[in-house]
Amino acid sequence: MANTFYMINGLIFREGQKLTANWGACYPTAEGKIIGFEHRPANMFHPADVLAVIEWDDGTHSKEELNRIHEPGWRSTNGSPIGIFTV
Repeated sequence: MANTFYMINGLIFREGQKLTANWGACYPTAEGKIIGFEHRPANMFHPADVLAVIEWDDGTHSKEELNRIHEPGWRSTNGSPIGIFTV
């Protein structure tokens, strides 16, 4: 396994890193870990980006932009605690 890491907005992301997600009302929080990274080339809708491939505790997988994963305690502009966070 390559010792690959990415640094975005002052956060470092590595394979095996644990994450937690707050999905909002009526949905439980979830725990997961980064199992890999994918590069998304730029197109007319999105700039080029790196996606974290995340395996959640229920066995599902998702691909999330690294700039949408935040430090613990982060809140959106309107004060919402919904999002994906490092542990």
